[in-house]
Amino acid sequence: MDFGTALIKLGLKGKRIAVIGENRYEWGLSYLAVTCGTGIVVPLDKSLPENEIKSLVERSDVEAICYSRKV
Repeated sequence: MDFGTALIKLGLKGKRIAVIGENRYEWGLSYLAVTCGTGIVVPLDKSLPENEIKSLVERSDVEAICYSRKV
């Protein structure tokens, strides 16, 4: 199953989805899956302090977060 299709099946069609992680294939895949018809991508900088990331997630009203465990 394609990642974008999986997001839609989770009920995330048209929703805001945050993407945060280091520069790698999966980040690009997540970003493109969201922007190519699933929803609205909210790219977050992994270098931001935890409190700023939390604030951005809350203010942007995201429904889901794609992240790397390394972050």
